[in-house]
Amino acid sequence: MSDLHAVATGDIIASSDLSAGERRHLPERVRTAYVAAREAAPDAFPYDLAIVGGDGWQCYIADPSQALPHVLHFWTCLCAKGLRSRFAVAVDTVDFVSDENLSESDGAAFRQSGRALDTLDDDCWAVCVLPKSESITSSLAVKSLFELMDLLLHEWTEAQARAVAGMLRGVGTERSVTQQAVADGWSPEPITRQSVNRHLQRANWSRVERTASTFRQLIDVIADDT
Repeated sequence: MSDLHAVATGDIIASSDLSAGERRHLPERVRTAYVAAREAAPDAFPYDLAIVGGDGWQCYIADPSQALPHVLHFWTCLCAKGLRSRFAVAVDTVDFVSDENLSESDGAAFRQSGRALDTLDDDCWAVCVLPKSESITSSLAVKSLFELMDLLLHEWTEAQARAVAGMLRGVGTERSVTQQAVADGWSPEPITRQSVNRHLQRANWSRVERTASTFRQLIDVIADDT
């Protein structure tokens, strides 16, 4: 792998509409979702989540080629608990990463991710940016992949997000996850495999898998050329 790194920066949508009590507990809820994603792929998230301004967050993904499924797993864990988030992924270089506080880190990936987040609005929840030196072809390709994902994010229900989150536990890891396992682990009570299958079909899970695979191939090509 080259010197490329992946950083994702996001914020919770409509956090200002929450009550004071809900906003007080918002950082805890965001961290809980991150812990769930991190437990599934501990090597993918080597640093603690940084909470910024109460409703903002930032994380570092060890393998940039797997940034999409891992950040998506975190997003679906949030959505399954009633929280939706905008997020911007930047695949670029870093100057240094702080072990104590991720928000004190610096480098192109950190700066680009934060700036890209500022371009998002209610109509666009997800974006990915590449190094400025990358070709327009690569930039357009990754833009198209994230536009597809953004469309799906707007449509998913909490139940669909929960089903996708369950399946994403096996993407980019050595773990094999079945729909039956997702059904058995459903809370507060298990559901049938058929119900999980229906949620996944309505969430276009097969397209999510293909998009994550295409993203991985694209970043691998970029990394090899860097």
